[in-house]
Amino acid sequence: MTKSKTAFTAIIVAIVTVVLLALAASGAGEGKMTIKRVDDPVTVQGKEIKRLSGKPISKMRLLIWKGGKFVPAPYQIDERFPSGDWVFPIATPPEKDVDSGLVDDNDELAFMAHDMGDEAPAGSKPTGAKAGVKISVRDPVDGGVGYAYLFLFDNPPAPSKVDYATYKVGKEWMWMIGSTYKLATRLNDSYFDKCMLKRPDGSWGPDIMDRYKTRGRGISIPGTSQIPESKAKAKAVGWIDGPVRVLRKSIGWLKIAWKIKIQGKGSSQNIYYPSFFVVPLTLQIPPIPKAFIRNLHLDQTLDFTRKFWGSKYYDQVNTAGVKFDGKMSEAEKNLNLTKNRLWYCITGPAGTVFVRYVYPKVMTDTFSPQGYYVDDTGAADSPEEEPGQSNVGIYMKGIGNLKPGTYLYNGYFYFPKNFKWDNRRRVLNMVDKPLSKKVEPVE
Repeated sequence: MTKSKTAFTAIIVAIVTVVLLALAASGAGEGKMTIKRVDDPVTVQGKEIKRLSGKPISKMRLLIWKGGKFVPAPYQIDERFPSGDWVFPIATPPEKDVDSGLVDDNDELAFMAHDMGDEAPAGSKPTGAKAGVKISVRDPVDGGVGYAYLFLFDNPPAPSKVDYATYKVGKEWMWMIGSTYKLATRLNDSYFDKCMLKRPDGSWGPDIMDRYKTRGRGISIPGTSQIPESKAKAKAVGWIDGPVRVLRKSIGWLKIAWKIKIQGKGSSQNIYYPSFFVVPLTLQIPPIPKAFIRNLHLDQTLDFTRKFWGSKYYDQVNTAGVKFDGKMSEAEKNLNLTKNRLWYCITGPAGTVFVRYVYPKVMTDTFSPQGYYVDDTGAADSPEEEPGQSNVGIYMKGIGNLKPGTYLYNGYFYFPKNFKWDNRRRVLNMVDKPLSKKVEPVE
């Protein structure tokens, strides 16, 4: 080897050595937080954190590694009864788990993916921490990663002051307030009919919602040609109001006809996150002659006010977009509404509403989830608060052909901030390509 080559090799070795020593000294060689998802929550079941089983929830804290130290992150641990039902501490009477606040296998830790941090250097623990677990999360789409740590303390540090979700009950309305949306439901009603979206400047926009509609039609029983959602009543009987999400339990039915009912699972137990909420739904088909319900279908739609005009409608089939303005244009009249679809989106200057239904295969093998679209101020659809319709959603054609039984499905209502139609996978991937996680003990 020539002297010049020897000198060059020595320089390279010296540079690499310096870099490696610097990384080792700073801990910068650990994994960096690269998760880009801004809407996704992360949930961890109690059985995944066995290291902390039987320990008091009040003595735990979720921390992240940021700026070379552990700092608190917003989180909550919600308890379940042995039956699997949520424990609602705000109820009449207040509910209490049989283990009196200790973590068990079916309890659930929840936090937001965007709140995760870097991977802490091996062996790192916050002052006073006892047992702990590291939660590593990965995005299967782009490989992004993030880390969070749940530790047990004798004297836990102060938790994060961030609160993404709030539930308020007034004299007339129940309000659910997230980071990007605000919904109101009249006391004892089962459907929301006020919806405000957060503006870019942080203020709330106008009410864009006439009402959420669930209407059964086409029943061959006198007096049941249409069953509107106003026939359904519900009562909120308990809730959990945490910093990451709100869970609300309501009891009520929508009786479509005779013994055909639609309701939440057991009781409606909606889960509200910062930018979306989930409604677990149950459809019950009784053993009655098919002649009465062969033509039964169910519309589940959102009827918007004029405040949402100027927005564009898209769905799984119609991807070019048509504009809300209270008049049916030729493009709107020519929308393909017969092909099956599972989601739709309305987005514009006032914000975005993205709705998705997830049905089990046994349902979609029997009925057709088609499109419903009417944008016409002259098209009456009472009961409603604003005359006419800017009304879109899913037309569940042929549910009367389902076999007698109970069917479970979920409705997802998203209100994403800074949404772009070209990036709709941002919302769809939350169900289609969920974040994966790994939980391991901190030694």
